[in-house]
Amino acid sequence: MTLTMPDKLWPIFRLNPWLINLLYRCAVSAFLSFAKKRGIEIGGGDSN
Repeated sequence: MTLTMPDKLWPIFRLNPWLINLLYRCAVSAFLSFAKKRGIEIGGGDSN
């Protein structure tokens, strides 16, 4: 899955780099919540 962001927002993240980590944490939280409600396990897979 690829997440994208409008290029107009990048200057905000360049000036406030700590926000990118917060954005990623929010995205992960949303994915995990979505999966949990549907009984889907995310991660822990073998990459081979």
